[in-house]
Amino acid sequence: MKDRELLKLFLANGWEIRGVFIENHKLKWGVTMILNYPLIIHNEDGYWGEFPDVDGCNAQGDTLDEILEDANSALELHLLSILMDGESLPTPTYPKDINTDNNSFVTLISVKLDARNEEKSVKKTITIPEWLNEKAEQENMNFSKIFQEALLERLSV
Repeated sequence: MKDRELLKLFLANGWEIRGVFIENHKLKWGVTMILNYPLIIHNEDGYWGEFPDVDGCNAQGDTLDEILEDANSALELHLLSILMDGESLPTPTYPKDINTDNNSFVTLISVKLDARNEEKSVKKTITIPEWLNEKAEQENMNFSKIFQEALLERLSV
């Protein structure tokens, strides 16, 4: 799919265009869309969930925290896949319009799709104080994710 076609598709699906510019003769952009879809969570020897509006998108977990995390990842990947296939995103059902049984309930899962035109990741080496590294590792922090978030914030992208 060409850059212009992909950009038109994002616009047609309600994406907010935050910046478009030309770099090395390729169209680059930063677009973001926050989407909320209902998830029906079933409590049957653990938890499993289904997105009634997104065919084939399901989640599971032993705890509520696990299923919510799994649901978020599954929904994000599924919606990006739909967009990359050139299709329109499904319209979310209003949660009150969804009927469930006594062992199930409906919650909303919110995903922030950020479709930047990134061809590949590059490895960067950073230097930080040893004490800071130890503290961050104790908290199981993802250095790459934190560094990316800091750069995006600093660059206002």
